[in-house]
Amino acid sequence: MKFPKTICLTAACFCCGILAYQLLPRQTVIEVNDSTPYISLEEMVVKADVIVTGNISDPGISQWDRAQDGSQMERIHTDVQVEPEAILSDSPDDVASALEVRTYVGEIGSVSQISSSRPTLEEGEDVLLFLQKSDDETAGYYDIMGYMQGKFTLEDENGELVYTNGRDRIPASELTDTIETILDKHSATEWPSDYYSPEEIESMNNALFHIDE
Repeated sequence: MKFPKTICLTAACFCCGILAYQLLPRQTVIEVNDSTPYISLEEMVVKADVIVTGNISDPGISQWDRAQDGSQMERIHTDVQVEPEAILSDSPDDVASALEVRTYVGEIGSVSQISSSRPTLEEGEDVLLFLQKSDDETAGYYDIMGYMQGKFTLEDENGELVYTNGRDRIPASELTDTIETILDKHSATEWPSDYYSPEEIESMNNALFHIDE
């Protein structure tokens, strides 16, 4: 039995489509999820090396992490340039023009790295960041304190501009006064992280929120 030409052509196109799909590079997803000890707004204000507001004008370029011997690791980071609008803490003069903030998400080729605990810095966002210098003294980038806790996004709430990290909320019009009040009140405060290890703090938080049950 002879098949109509249209059926043969359709079958050939379908087979070619399947073959082409099989040859396409597969998207690989790396998930980086960390248990994050609770850190209060007050502690971040006191302990941050730099507190800054700014706009994310450039999403940055993702790169592979490197081990001490220079070998490539299966982990991605993205260094994002943040141009400060205001620096709300004592900080070196050399950070006034631009800050390099490292995030632990990104995409290289067919590999993307995502995280439910570490923040992203998206192009166009207006943010308030609580930053700490990298543990690597030779590196020029900053890390965001407390992961998601240290990134506040500027949002409009019923006509009022506020900075929020989803837990804490600071009206933009009161930001400077809020920071100064916390510094005046808590500059000598001792925090749990001053005498507990990160592991002990994590264990206490897990027990508090019944995470292990």
